[in-house]
Amino acid sequence: MRDADAGVEPPTRDGFFNRGSLSRQIYARLTVVLLLALTTSSALHYLSHDLPESMPDFPVPSALVPALVAVESLVFFVVFFVSSWLILGRWLKRALGDIETLAQVASHFADNRTVDEGGMKALLGERGDGEVRHIAASLDDMMRTVLRQEAVTAAHEAELARRNEEIALLLDSAGEGFYGTDAEGNCTFINRACLNMFGYDDARDLIGRNMHDLTHHTRIDGTPYPVDECRIREARVTGVGIWVADEIFWRRNGTSFPAEYSAFPILRDGTVVGTVVSIMDITERAEALESLRRQAIDHEIIARIMKLSLSPIPLKEMLEETLKLVLTSHDLGLQSRGSIFLREGDRLVMVAQQGLHPHLLTECANIPLGFCLCGRAASTGAVVYAQSVDERHDVTFPEMAPHGHYCMPISSDGEVLGVINLYVSANHGGSEHELRFVNVVADTLAGVIRHHTVEEELHRGEERLRSLVENAGDCILVHDFDGRIISSNRRASLELGYTREELAQTYLPDIDTEFNAAEYELLWKTMTPGVPVVVTSTYRRKDGSLLPVEVHLGYYETGSQPLVVLLAHNITERIRAEERIRHMASHDALTGLPNRSLFLDRLTMAMISARRGGHSVAVLFIDLDGFKAVNDTMGHAAGDSLLQQVSTRLSACVRETDTVARLGGDEFTILMTGVTDPHASTRVAELVLKTLSAAFPIENNSDAHIGASIGIAQSPADGDTPETLLASADRAMYAVKQRGKNHYLRASALDESRSGEQWLRE
Repeated sequence: MRDADAGVEPPTRDGFFNRGSLSRQIYARLTVVLLLALTTSSALHYLSHDLPESMPDFPVPSALVPALVAVESLVFFVVFFVSSWLILGRWLKRALGDIETLAQVASHFADNRTVDEGGMKALLGERGDGEVRHIAASLDDMMRTVLRQEAVTAAHEAELARRNEEIALLLDSAGEGFYGTDAEGNCTFINRACLNMFGYDDARDLIGRNMHDLTHHTRIDGTPYPVDECRIREARVTGVGIWVADEIFWRRNGTSFPAEYSAFPILRDGTVVGTVVSIMDITERAEALESLRRQAIDHEIIARIMKLSLSPIPLKEMLEETLKLVLTSHDLGLQSRGSIFLREGDRLVMVAQQGLHPHLLTECANIPLGFCLCGRAASTGAVVYAQSVDERHDVTFPEMAPHGHYCMPISSDGEVLGVINLYVSANHGGSEHELRFVNVVADTLAGVIRHHTVEEELHRGEERLRSLVENAGDCILVHDFDGRIISSNRRASLELGYTREELAQTYLPDIDTEFNAAEYELLWKTMTPGVPVVVTSTYRRKDGSLLPVEVHLGYYETGSQPLVVLLAHNITERIRAEERIRHMASHDALTGLPNRSLFLDRLTMAMISARRGGHSVAVLFIDLDGFKAVNDTMGHAAGDSLLQQVSTRLSACVRETDTVARLGGDEFTILMTGVTDPHASTRVAELVLKTLSAAFPIENNSDAHIGASIGIAQSPADGDTPETLLASADRAMYAVKQRGKNHYLRASALDESRSGEQWLRE
């Protein structure tokens, strides 16, 4: 029997000829035909032979015997063929017609995916053969079952497509890059932010291709990055998530960018089937760190130049050492060739050089102002830069190698004292950092040269030295063995807020908050004249505010008593920059709240403390309801303002010991530590809902209204690791979303059939 929706049931026909298979029906019909023929033949034989013999009184004429035999044979064949057609032939014709109809019905279904109701009705009708009718009934059942399965499959595929589209929209709305790989490292999905990072327009350019080969193939030094050493592959092989703070990825156009990324395995039935990679472009952070690194190198070189300037060596020797120091800086694109000129009247005299061709040592030993590139720099007082040997080069020779120049005037108080000439490779593009560094070196050399000039020309040098000290950008203090300040510059007076007279009555411990008499005495005893020592300290201004400084201490003897010169450089901005970078690495740029990384660190420490102290940790996972509508209708600026206000309100809902973090987008978390009251987290959740229910004022006198879905998880019942606890809270939040939003739910109230680890994998 078929299902009720499959059509009209075929009537049963249990006649003799319709029982059994086709072969049995054929055998039955042939048997009947043969029986009829044999019966007819026996009757004729009886009439022609047996009957005359049994009736001797009625003899059959012998002339009629052949005729009777012929009639007997003719009747036999007539009966045989007529019965064959009536019993077997018409049935075979009808059966073949049914089979042909059956084939047409099957072909119609294969071509159109619909059932030929007319043909099927004919096959299942009263006239249909039993075997064919049963085959047709089975085919009808099969076709209708296939149609039902295809309909179910289509519905499932449509639902799957809808969910995939929702996931794709969610991923594409994230500012962070995400992509997934299969077990071989081939891309299975990628969001818009990640496509932009890698320089692709269409995800189809990456789907199915190996992400390591495309984006992670080479290290920063240009050497290959074997896939066996790749940290992303490590997560896929070991099944353990990884986090990398700084590594290089490559764009489609061949350029690279630094990134912070994490990779977590995708598990299916306990088997790793791929990875999910979260990636963040940290170019700005890396550039800031690189800038700080370069500044540190620059400061170190300048400090060493200053150290040389304090050494009791002739000016020429000091300039030669300074040139070597500058040319050995690997952070610049300089060649190991260069020279320093000092001005004597209207000419420049080469006093220091390294790596120059003998021809240049002769031709450029003494040149007039305005001659060649160095003379032009001296005559104009401005830097002269050349990418190649051009028409401005007045000195050339056949063996001259292609090159470029930085020719920087060494000036002090508007007076050109000389020129520093540094070589670069031909067609070298140069950079602001190089130019700034060369300028700083030139300015430093100007001070050094001036200082030595003062020493050599005492009657003129004292005033110039005083000018240099007075106009220095750093605080300069001179004190004696007892720590009494006996001299200071204008910058020191401005930075510390004292007058010169007040500083002259001040001792070093009065302004140096980190001064230690025993350590300073030991330092004093170990200092060598002319060899400065660099330390960091904190000075206290007259108004009580603090000034972080990097201090260069130089010890020298005046004949009557030893003195120490302090060159204190204000490092406030450097410290702020370092603090900003550290803050950027662990806090959300928009709201200033801790980011996911810092939140997980604090959650980890809180759970360790909870286990030791015998108390609990609670996590509230908050997802804003209605934020997307605000963002779409009122604009991204309104959305940003709303997120900032949300962060302020959330922070007001918790204790100082708790943590409010923004994980990204409109997702926030609250970490409650030292929880002993099982209802404490629900009270906070209720306070959050109440706080967020109030209108949010937006620009243009508009108000925004949102809600929040909150999931609550508490250790150790809902998770004994940071990941599982956060996943339980996320799971509870998602359940709130499904149940109507703008409420809270504890993870313990959910079906516990799925563990936190399973939810995290999903």
